[in-house]
Amino acid sequence: MKKLQNILNNKKYQNNRLASYSYSIKSSFLQNIFITLIFFSGMMVTTLSYSQPYVPAHDPILQQVAKEVPPKEILQEENQKIIDNMVKIARNETRGMAGLAAPQIGVPLQIILVNMNASLEKADNSMSAKIYINPKIIWKSEEEVEEYFEGCFSTGSLIGMVPRYKTVRIEAYTRNGNKEEFEFTGYTARIFQHEIDHLHGLRFPDRMKENFDKLHWVEAGKMAEYATNFNNWDKKCSKDEWLSFINEAPPSNNK
Repeated sequence: MKKLQNILNNKKYQNNRLASYSYSIKSSFLQNIFITLIFFSGMMVTTLSYSQPYVPAHDPILQQVAKEVPPKEILQEENQKIIDNMVKIARNETRGMAGLAAPQIGVPLQIILVNMNASLEKADNSMSAKIYINPKIIWKSEEEVEEYFEGCFSTGSLIGMVPRYKTVRIEAYTRNGNKEEFEFTGYTARIFQHEIDHLHGLRFPDRMKENFDKLHWVEAGKMAEYATNFNNWDKKCSKDEWLSFINEAPPSNNK
């Protein structure tokens, strides 16, 4: 695991500006470790313009339950083109990406992409895209829950500490139409939970329950400061502000 200052001084890291789908900071090492880029469904924090290929944070599709893809239709050209487009978006995302859900690009279908290279231990923006269709969590480690920080392409510059199950078992179809089961733990399990939430109209602040004291506005240029000063961060986002943010035109976060 890299020291915080080494990561912040790394030119490649600086140029990538805190990539997409998400990043996390492990709470027990908050003072000296910046844990890498994740991007659950596009999970990572950055100050984003609301433009293609991602829909804006207040788009109604992000609050709707996506439709399942009929298994017999997975191989149809239309659905394969959607999958190809998601892979293309992920590979072209220069800021890095840990995951992507179809609703984030305006497609109301239960399809997610997960970057299997996403890691907490290293700042690795390389893409190993895997597609999962109609994914369902069929088992979770209810006795083991961990909190990490998450961000998202679909929440603007918000960052929050989100509880997630440490291990999950997933049932899903591959892009070849095969139904399979998979088990994941740690950061990869977190990405799956983040992305599957998108398919049910949920984003990470919705998983914070009433603990909105841990939901913050953080500009991209303030990430180094935030990583070492989380407990004293004054730019908090209340529950009312979150609801306003997702139901109206995005407000300014320059408070």
